[in-house]
Amino acid sequence: MSPPDMKDGKIPLVLYNLGGSLMNVIASALFFVLYILTKDTPILSTMLLMCTIVGVGIAIMNGLPMRLGTVDNDGYNAFSLTRNSEAMRSFWIQMKVNEQLAKGVRLKDMPDEWFAVPSDEAMKNSMVVVMGVFACNRLMDKQEFQEADKLMEHIVNIESGMVGLHRSLMVCDRMYIEMISENRKEVIDGMLTKEQKQFMKQMKKFPSVLRTEYALALLHNKERENAEKIKTLFEKCAKSYPYQNDVESERELMKLAEGKA
Repeated sequence: MSPPDMKDGKIPLVLYNLGGSLMNVIASALFFVLYILTKDTPILSTMLLMCTIVGVGIAIMNGLPMRLGTVDNDGYNAFSLTRNSEAMRSFWIQMKVNEQLAKGVRLKDMPDEWFAVPSDEAMKNSMVVVMGVFACNRLMDKQEFQEADKLMEHIVNIESGMVGLHRSLMVCDRMYIEMISENRKEVIDGMLTKEQKQFMKQMKKFPSVLRTEYALALLHNKERENAEKIKTLFEKCAKSYPYQNDVESERELMKLAEGKA
């Protein structure tokens, strides 16, 4: 999935975004042919027909342009990106960042120009605002915490296309920054809403969430024994996490929190 270099500000967006839907259609056609050939075997033919129907359904859900809540499907991305050059470049950079992450490169070591913060107006687009999220994540990796917090505060308070997942992860990062700096109980309690707690429970094996839970136990709740349990869970989850560069970054942040205890 490594993207080619942009030519005249363009890349083959349709193939990238609709490749999955195309494969679903091809697989469904194959299942349907097998269904026709196995009609004399009721159980097998029924299963093949179900696979055909499910495959077509997924292809339609992903391929027809639509907005699913705050998330755009692949068809919508393919349609909208061709009409927005900034969104197209953002998509390309996201693919390049993912490529580098897969190679073990950390955000802080990637090219500076990939992490320019878009304008507030541009970040109304769900694809473009991800670049603002990436910029915040890179500042966290560089441990430039005050700049990161300032940028996150700005992004969460403007009208943008940011999805709830990124917004809740930003709250985790902002809580962490508060705990290793002023560590004001009222500020942390204010961010630790019922919704945020539920999110963190659902994402309990995600590295940055575990890092935040560790800091909460160690610095906010003063529960060192619980903090050690979270640290053990972090190391267990880290073994199967696909991006060890992210794990390395989170370990550094946990060690920093430990030094503040």
